[in-house]
This record gives sequence, C-alpha cells and structure tokens, in this order.
Amino acid sequence: MDNAYTLLYIIVAFAAAGWLFQAARLWPDYKNGLYRELYGGFIFYFWHVVIRQDASESGYLRQKIGYSRILFSKIDKNGKTAARFCTIFYNEGLFTICYQNTDGAIHGKAKDKDWVVTRTDKKGQTASFRHHNPTADLEAYLRRLAIAFPDAHMETRICFPDKVDFSGLKSDVQLIHAEQIMNELQNVKADFISDEMIKADFAKASGEKA
Repeated sequence: MDNAYTLLYIIVAFAAAGWLFQAARLWPDYKNGLYRELYGGFIFYFWHVVIRQDASESGYLRQKIGYSRILFSKIDKNGKTAARFCTIFYNEGLFTICYQNTDGAIHGKAKDKDWVVTRTDKKGQTASFRHHNPTADLEAYLRRLAIAFPDAHMETRICFPDKVDFSGLKSDVQLIHAEQIMNELQNVKADFISDEMIKADFAKASGEKA
C-alpha cells in the first residue's frame, strides 16, 4: 500500500510540476493579451488551454453573450508573426479582433506602413520605435472570411492593451482597448444566428467536425 501511495504522490507531483511550467509559459501572453476579457480569469484560460486543450469555448463568454466559439488565427511573414486575430462566432455574427501587443503611446495614419510607438521608462527617458501597421493584413484576413461567409454580419476592431494611448493614431478600423471588448460584443445588433449555425460556421472556418 505504501508503494502505491508513493507512486501516486510521484504522479501527482509530476503533473503539478508540468502544470506550473505551463502556467509560467502562458502567463506573459495572458497578462499582455486579451484572454482575460475572453475567459474571465487566468484559471479559466489555463483550464481551457492546458486541461481541456480546447480554447475555442469559454464559459465566461457564454454567460455574457450566449453560445459562442472562438477562433485564433495569425499571418506570418518572413518567419515572424505579422498580425494576430481572434474571431468570435456568436448569435450576432462574426466579430474579429486584431490584437496589438504593445504599450506606450502610438501614433500614425491609416495608410502608413508602420506606426510609431513612444515609451517613457521609469527614469523618464523616452524612446520611439516602429510598430507594424496590421491594417493590410487585417483586410486580407477579412476578405477570406467574407468569401467563406458571404451572408454573415461581420464586425472588426483593432484592439490595444488598456494602458496604451492611441489618441494620436488615425485608422479606418475602429480602435478599442481590451477592457471594451465585452461592451462591443454586446452592443452589436444584427439578425439572430442560431446555435446550430454557429457550430456549422465555426466548423467550416476551423476544420472541426460539425
């Protein structure tokens, strides 16, 4: 019996160590991303990503906006990620978020190849650097969605972390902070999409069996 308990403790310890490693790996993206707004907390995000290994559903979103599915996508260029997208399939249609992981103040125009981000460190020193304008990549992604779902109501936003100042940024796409995502989702008014149609559309987009 003692050997059985020892083996059980070893298995539990290894599982716990693995989960802690996964949690440490996921935390930076969670802290700087939009996952808090989609899953309602790190524990729930961890549960879906690591335990269930399916981040396409969120109990938090279901509570707030009804049945929904989440599709994460990205566009890579020259071996690097140029743009990241989160498309939410729900009863109001398709809602695509292009999330920008940066901080500071961002400036630029809609057609600029790059925007400019200005940061001030704790010592009061200011530095500026270029930030890829994702608009063209977002438009390309939306065109693919429009071809796949020609009758769907589609909304899109470019989203920044809450502390980013984008007052100096001009864009053809509506800009929001992460904390506004839920309000934006809830304020969309379109023809009602049934849960079965949501499942079918998500399966079509993701390759999942309906």
